Amino acid sequence: MRILFTTVQRHGHFHPLLPIARAAVAAGHEIAVACAASFIPHVERAGFQAFPAGFDDRGRSTAELFPGWHTIPEHATASWAIPNVFVAIHAAVMTPDLLTIARDWAPDLIVRDAMEYGGCLAAEVLGLPHASVRTGSISSRYGIRQLIAEPLARLREVNGLLPDPEVAMPFRYLHLVAEPPGFAIPREVVAPTIHRLRPDNAEQSSEATLPAWAAELHGPTTRPDLAHNPHMCISSGIFPRVCCCPGATW
Repeated sequence: MRILFTTVQRHGHFHPLLPIARAAVAAGHEIAVACAASFIPHVERAGFQAFPAGFDDRGRSTAELFPGWHTIPEHATASWAIPNVFVAIHAAVMTPDLLTIARDWAPDLIVRDAMEYGGCLAAEVLGLPHASVRTGSISSRYGIRQLIAEPLARLREVNGLLPDPEVAMPFRYLHLVAEPPGFAIPREVVAPTIHRLRPDNAEQSSEATLPAWAAELHGPTTRPDLAHNPHMCISSGIFPRVCCCPGATW
């Protein structure tokens, strides 16, 4: 099976895709990644074929590219940028590029970084199943998906898709979440298609180990910085060991 992964050009959005892509390769599937042209070297260093697709910021920040950013209160910038930038602009540019790639490479499945919406749009145009991987906290929240309803509706229309008033598309088939259930927001409405994974650190060396003092966290410690910090997290792989974090259970 051919699987096309799509991502925005952010390491924090690409890296959560890597364990899934590597597992797919190990299972015998063929993998490629669609991303901004300037991000391709990062994808190739991770060992994957890459296709140039979508909006390319060429190293410029969202604030530099879109002056409207400066008119938004700091606490609301993400809620502004997702519908106005990542859907209305990024997905609008990404979707036709993905459709062009699909004509030649013919994927059977599209797996997208949850902030990258061109992947689900292109998949539905092509009649393909698609999955999302939790990356950005707001774009991955099923309960606030109406935030993107208006710009996504416009893109569905221009791509010949029927209306989706419930905004079911981003979470329609499968939503992969690499975090413990205890990390969920209390009373948060979760996607009906959610599937939780035990995380794997995409960059960790097989020789990496926890520091010796971490053993003290299993019992009383004389270290004041540890004894008085009940929210300290120690991770080896992203969350295989989470210490002193109430509710962080699998």
